[in-house]
Amino acid sequence: MNDEYLSVKEVTGGYGDYIVIDGVSLRIKKRQVVALLGPNGHGKTTLAKMISCLVPISGGAITFRGERIDGHHPDQVVRLGISHIPQGDQVFTQMSVEENLLAGAYLRWEGRQNRVAEILSTFPQLEQRKQVAARVLSGGERRMLALARGLMSSPSLLIVDEPSLGLAPRMRETLYDLLKKISVTGTSMLLIEEKTSHLQGLADYVYVMESGKIVLNGETADVLNNTDELMKALIGV
Repeated sequence: MNDEYLSVKEVTGGYGDYIVIDGVSLRIKKRQVVALLGPNGHGKTTLAKMISCLVPISGGAITFRGERIDGHHPDQVVRLGISHIPQGDQVFTQMSVEENLLAGAYLRWEGRQNRVAEILSTFPQLEQRKQVAARVLSGGERRMLALARGLMSSPSLLIVDEPSLGLAPRMRETLYDLLKKISVTGTSMLLIEEKTSHLQGLADYVYVMESGKIVLNGETADVLNNTDELMKALIGV
């Protein structure tokens, strides 16, 4: 059985004539957590948007569970089992925590209340505040809510873009503990990060991107131990 979920092959593209991604290839297997590392502004978020069909590609191919998806509408990608959690506190601030979660079930409406209860059991801080408006949550709690809402579509692949960006160390630890819990359920994951902290024990494989190209990849321990090449890619040293 082919256990490959996502395949990105020689993908190129960007915004108009401006090329951001230049011949990138990566793959994610079933139940695998893959980290995409790299400095800010070097194409990581753009690649995530290409996989989610929010940004078109101009070359190459993206397949998910054997089906080519580049060129699909973003809603089709969600229906196929990909959920994209973008950077920042992307929640509906005037809606309650529970209402935000229900909004995440817009394509999988059946059984939504059961899924809300199941997901809140994984996010105890949100469960205690499920009737509270999202606007009064802390930045870290909003980040949790965005992650929890992304799970409401029952994805088999979760794309999480810079989950710890701007968070205090304690909240960062909490968020990564939640990501580990999610990974144990068998959900494949593409984790986009600028920093290497917290990858051990979570990511199985790492790709490092610089200037829109993959410059280093391998098993997590191998990449993190390759200090010279890793630092060269991440900070130009």
